[in-house]
Amino acid sequence: MARVAHKADKGTLFLLATCNFVVGSGAMVITGLIAPMAEDLGVTASSAAQLLTAYALAFAVSAPIVALLAARVCRKVLLVRALACFGALMVAAALAPGYAPQWALRAAAGAAAAAFVPNASAVAASLALPSERGRALTIVFGGFTAALVLGAPLGTYAGVAHGWRTVVGALGMTALALAGAAQLKLPGGIMVPGATRAAFRAAISQPRLTVLLIINGLSAFGSFVVFSLASVALPLLLGTTPSHAASALLVFGVGALAGNVLSVMWLDRVGSLRMTTGALLFTALALGVLALPAAALLAWGALVLWGAASFIGTTALQTRLLAAGPTLSSALLPMNSTAQFAGQSLGTAVGAQWLVLNPGAASGLAWIGCGALLLASSASWLHGRSAVASGASVEGPTAPG
Repeated sequence: MARVAHKADKGTLFLLATCNFVVGSGAMVITGLIAPMAEDLGVTASSAAQLLTAYALAFAVSAPIVALLAARVCRKVLLVRALACFGALMVAAALAPGYAPQWALRAAAGAAAAAFVPNASAVAASLALPSERGRALTIVFGGFTAALVLGAPLGTYAGVAHGWRTVVGALGMTALALAGAAQLKLPGGIMVPGATRAAFRAAISQPRLTVLLIINGLSAFGSFVVFSLASVALPLLLGTTPSHAASALLVFGVGALAGNVLSVMWLDRVGSLRMTTGALLFTALALGVLALPAAALLAWGALVLWGAASFIGTTALQTRLLAAGPTLSSALLPMNSTAQFAGQSLGTAVGAQWLVLNPGAASGLAWIGCGALLLASSASWLHGRSAVASGASVEGPTAPG
């Protein structure tokens, strides 16, 4: 179905970015609130961390399904309904009393987020002129980055002060209000070419694309085996008190913001192959430093490096994936989300199980993450050498057109 052209005014783009910020904050905020949530729900911290697994696993499964089923759905209708569902589920989670309802509501919220986040970017690209598409995507995806930089730490501060249910409920109410704003602001008739089964089959059948998706999943696993348990693991790794978990998330977020800036500055010059391999290597180095009994200043510096390198690696790897399969972007983008959130889900599950078997041994989590990222970096380098030897493309533009 043909794409309807509309003007991508700043108000529309910043509305989508704000929606992404709220949805991203809803996903990330409980990383710093695992301990109080566990106490309130009467479960262990490891069990509470599985709420992240529920969200990530549902997102991973839902992203390609939505991409297939929503091909003929007006994107305004899809975005408004997905955001309204997300908000309602967050409000319900703020009120739900037990662990089992929380798990189910988090999984449903992950599915709603999978319907919103990729399509917000698709709408931004659809509304923008070709010459402004990269800028539009940067603005809209910047909302998700801001959720990591500000949403998670500020939500943690607020959750410690006023209770995690207050934070989750406030995010839900905000999402509902934004759904109303999107209904009023977004133009109707936005149709974006969707993914097809043939595109998914073509992507899966190419080993060079599958390997890149595996690398992405392995990278997410390596970071989230620690990050998902931030409120428990980071104070131990930094040699500080649990009250500093929010500050640690803020420092990590500042690193991620720096990584965003460096990606814009360096990606075209250095190339996605070198950026991916180097970023994965530096992420492994940062986790290795955190695993050692390092001086406080060095440990906090490693936290900044971790945030920056992990964001650079994610951006460069997506660019490299699209360069390797430029005609399959409609399938590769949701598959990329699936790989990333599947890695996050597995990392959360493994990290939680590690702490069950080894209470307080946060350094082990960091070593597991370090090993996974070293493996991902090695695979990235070998994949690049193989692609160069075969004459395949390993570089590409920083934003899909």
